[in-house]
Amino acid sequence: MTPKHLRQIYFRSIERMIVYGAQIYFPPICKRNKKNTEKVEKLKAIQRNPLSKIAKASYTASNASLNIICNIPPIHLTIERENRLFIILNADGKFVFENKEFGKEEIATKIRSSRIHPAKKRKYDYVKTIGEADYSFYTDGSQQENRCGGTESNLNRNSADSRPRSRRLRCELGGDAHAAESCSAREAAG
Repeated sequence: MTPKHLRQIYFRSIERMIVYGAQIYFPPICKRNKKNTEKVEKLKAIQRNPLSKIAKASYTASNASLNIICNIPPIHLTIERENRLFIILNADGKFVFENKEFGKEEIATKIRSSRIHPAKKRKYDYVKTIGEADYSFYTDGSQQENRCGGTESNLNRNSADSRPRSRRLRCELGGDAHAAESCSAREAAG
């Protein structure tokens, strides 16, 4: 796999597995105490393996350089961002950015619209819009003595005589339903 594919796998699955439940095990504001520092180091160790695969780096590369090479933020910063979003969206928290206060309503619409699957953003109508043809061909698919029996039923809908005309054909072409259908089409055309 290429590093581009590994990066997509990381963002779509591995990072989500690491971040899942971060509101419980990682405090919203990371204070510099021994307990939180140990958690950050464990998270960096967990993140190191996927990043070294993406960067195709040796085992001597540092964690900081792996984050820079892969252009992926450290996992504890991702968790802090997720915690803040969780507080804003679920606990009616407020967020101040450039002296402007944002609440749940201002942020939720932008986040939720980006998480909609692209296939659900557009609706395609699968109504059959093909017009009716002048002729209809039917084959019964019967095989007898290395021949295929084909039934041609053609109805000319544009003419004044709208009664169906049908004929039974015996095709010698090869003994399958496709051969019978092509035989019926040739007979109707010629």
